[in-house]
Amino acid sequence: MTFALITDEFSVSGELTEQDFTTLNKLGVSMLINARPDNENDGQKNDEDFKILCEAHGIEYVHVPVKPGQYSQNDIEKVANAFNAASGKVHGLCKTGARAAHLWALSQKEAKCFDELQKKAQAQGYDLTMIKNHFE
Repeated sequence: MTFALITDEFSVSGELTEQDFTTLNKLGVSMLINARPDNENDGQKNDEDFKILCEAHGIEYVHVPVKPGQYSQNDIEKVANAFNAASGKVHGLCKTGARAAHLWALSQKEAKCFDELQKKAQAQGYDLTMIKNHFE
């Protein structure tokens, strides 16, 4: 799996394999935020699978299941709280990494401007345009 490093402290990816958890450990990831709802696609790992994998690898786990473009204030606050509680690097996952990048940006909107966040996301192939209205 390729990990997109959005900042020095935050990366995103699509679905993770069990072997990817060894890489997350090597990268110093201390928390995984899973933005995928269970049963989104056939064959994907579910919430319980990720809890078990994270526990086995000493990684904190947060599940904030969202559908693309449907980010409630509660979802954003959960992600912001997770970032504030993280003791190290954070990795976000969803089907492609886009929702995880969106939630990261939305959790940063009080401290950072949209253009700054967009620049970081775009450098890794993610576009935040669909969430720009949250910044206005």
